Amino acid sequence: MNRLFRLSCLCALVGLLSFTPAQAAPIPVKITTHAASSMALCRSLVTMKNFIEEKTNGKYRVDIYDQFKLGTMESAYQGMQLGTVHFLVEGPSNLSNFMPIFAMFDLGYIFPDADTADEVLSGPVGKKILAAAANKAVTPLTFVRYSYRNIYLNKPVHSLAELKGVKVRASSSPVHIAVLKAMGMNPTPMPGSEVYTGLQQGVIDGVDVDITYLVKGKWDEVCKSVVFTQHTYLPQIIYTSTRWWNKLPAEDKAVFQEAIDLYVQEQRKNVLEDEAESMQAIKEKNLSIYTPTEEEIAMLRKNTSELYKEFPKIDVTLLNELKAEAARVAAAKK
Repeated sequence: MNRLFRLSCLCALVGLLSFTPAQAAPIPVKITTHAASSMALCRSLVTMKNFIEEKTNGKYRVDIYDQFKLGTMESAYQGMQLGTVHFLVEGPSNLSNFMPIFAMFDLGYIFPDADTADEVLSGPVGKKILAAAANKAVTPLTFVRYSYRNIYLNKPVHSLAELKGVKVRASSSPVHIAVLKAMGMNPTPMPGSEVYTGLQQGVIDGVDVDITYLVKGKWDEVCKSVVFTQHTYLPQIIYTSTRWWNKLPAEDKAVFQEAIDLYVQEQRKNVLEDEAESMQAIKEKNLSIYTPTEEEIAMLRKNTSELYKEFPKIDVTLLNELKAEAARVAAAKK
């Protein structure tokens, strides 16, 4: 009996000694975004996920919830407040209700091109804006490459003048609505889920989104033309739960930061692929394309240049710094 008892104790001890932390259940990390799994934002997240899981030897399991499968953007923000949602990938203007400083990104014609925007937003001014937006609940970590809004209509267009009075779907952002009005259109707030039938039935005449979102949402099936106004650049941001981020062990936080840097690099590549594929798609569907002249773009710039004065929550000092840095970077490239 004693011999059997000693043997069972020995087996138990060997079992305990052979147990390692790698055998513990992985810690779940939840990432949510509006984008579909096929879009650049999500494909880039898969690279980030794989890096974290491999680099931490399975300590963390990263779960990606595309198309807000964890709930609305508002519930995602609340989840970050509670520390139950760890990352959100979303545009700055869409969170301006919670972080008013981001309302400036709905203004028109801040950046002359996406490469300039990339450089400015990854530099000192971009970091200053992110730091100013951070709060006890949510921390915006970095800007991510994305695309420009253009105008897509359910009827042919052959000049900028034909945009006057057209009913264009807008988000609920007051700044977004003001920009479309200043461009001569009739903005009509509408949920994204209603856009396809709205275009099809003539409830709205058009929509202003980036070209990839247009094609991935199949809205190009009910559009007949595109006007490349390039009026608003749409960067994206990786947000994190301040509470969770600050409690991460230093060695783990370093891995997450490295993964985020990798995500930014992947997204630059993937968004260019999506834009090229989407451009090919609208050509194959024979959408007419109108590119405004330099004089027409100058007019749109002028019509939207003073809109910030209508919105007291916009930080004019930071906005001017952003514009000045964009002008400096663009000039240096010439």
